[in-house]
This record gives sequence, structure tokens and C-alpha cells, in this order.
Amino acid sequence: MNTDTINILGAGRVGKSLAKALSMSGWEIEIIANRTMKSSTEAVKFIGAGKAVTIDSQQSPKGILLVCIPDDALKNLGVILKNWELENLSSIIHTSGAISSKIFDLILNLPKDVGKATLHPVKAFADPSKSFKDLKGVYFGIEGNPKGVHDALKIVKTLGGIPIEITSEQKFLYHLSAVFSSNFLVELFWIARLLQSKCGIPDSISKDMILKLMRGTIENLSKLSLQKALTGPVARGDWELIEKEHLTLNKTFPEFVAFFDEGIKLLERLSGGMYNGYKQDNPI
Repeated sequence: MNTDTINILGAGRVGKSLAKALSMSGWEIEIIANRTMKSSTEAVKFIGAGKAVTIDSQQSPKGILLVCIPDDALKNLGVILKNWELENLSSIIHTSGAISSKIFDLILNLPKDVGKATLHPVKAFADPSKSFKDLKGVYFGIEGNPKGVHDALKIVKTLGGIPIEITSEQKFLYHLSAVFSSNFLVELFWIARLLQSKCGIPDSISKDMILKLMRGTIENLSKLSLQKALTGPVARGDWELIEKEHLTLNKTFPEFVAFFDEGIKLLERLSGGMYNGYKQDNPI
């Protein structure tokens, strides 16, 4: 079986980025399948390789089938692939961060020798024209059966990534970590800009100001302990200021008050010596 051949089901931002990077590294891109021929053709043009097809066409791919469709569409994978013959596959791998490879056993009738795995890049794919160039050193969460993991590791090695093997049972915890460190960062950035808009600070200046502060905090986290990286009123124990800011937020953006209060409680725990889910003398 030629595992240097790969097919992409769902060539969106992630699928296009991975396919282009693999193609440039010598992999054969066989099939690029999206819902519409227009979308598939545009993806093939971007990747520079592959045959554009629609997902409802009859296909018999060989090598690896990399499934890059949204998480909520995975439950319909059996219907999506109803016209596909999968007997010639080496492995089927999906890129979901939260759903394990066990889903393949639930919805597909695959030959026993087909590998099954997940391969999740810990990276935000906002712009494929840039993302495919920035995969070296990216961490990839991997789980599955031995053959699927073997093929997933081969992809990661080709991309210059760093594999992190986890179990199927650890998938949700693993994905939650990414949600907190990436998705919530966007949420915090949005809230900070809303607050600065109430101060009359121009949007362009606000964006630059907040990003510089965030970058500085991330830089501190890379060099210091959690407690030393924490600054601001909680680190100083300035509870009078925190109460005033609570009242101010309640007047301007009351929908964020619960978020603020819970965040303060967690920072208080952190400043008191909490590390990795525990205080030094009392489990949380």
C-alpha cells in the first residue's frame, strides 16, 4: 500500500493547508473532495495537485484518506461516503481535536486492516496562503489504532511537526486545552476592545495596545512561573480596586460581570500558590 498517497475530504482551511504542504514535500495528492465542484476545483488550484471531485461522486481512493470536515459533520460521514469504496485505503484519519478515531467504528464498515486515527494540528488556520508555510514545529495530537497512528506519524514527520500521542479517552481534555488557550484568547481580546471603545480610544490604536499587552504576558509566561507572570490588582491584593472595577463593569457591560467575577476567583487561587489544578496544601 502506498502511504505516500493522500486524499482530502473537506478541503477547507485545514485541508488545503495540509495538502499543499504535503504536496510540496513529495506526497501524491490523489483526490480533493468538497460538496461542490467549484469549491473542489478552487482547492486543487491552490494546492497545485489532485483531482477535483464532489463528495457524492463514486470514488475508490488509495493510500490515506484525510477527513477535514467540521466536527458536527463527522456523524454523517457514513452518508457522505456512501458512494466511496474504502477497501484500498491504508488509513482513514480525521483532524478533529475533540472526537476520537472510535467514531469510524460506529459509522463506517471498514476492512479490519485499515488504519484509523486522528491527527489534530495545535494551530489556528486562519489563512491557508500562510498556514501551509508554518507547520514546522507545530504540535499534532494523535491517537488511534497502531496502523493509523503509524500513518499519522508519517504525515507529521513530513510536515516537520511534533507528534503528541494521547488516548481516545483523553481527547476532550486535550481539546479543551486548545479552546482555553486559543479560542478564549480571541474572546478576551474582543472584550478588551469593547471596554476601550467606551474610552474613545480609536480602534486601530486599541488593537495595537491590547496585542502588545497580550504578547508581553505570553513572553512572561515563557520565562517565568505562573505566579511571577501574573500582574495587576489580584497579584497586588488590591481588592478595593477590584470591587470598583466590578461595579464599573456592571454599569457598562453587565453581561461580562459573571465572567469577570469567576476570572478573579481563579486568579486569586493562582496567586495563592495553585499550580496544575492544586493548591499546595488543599486540592481544589
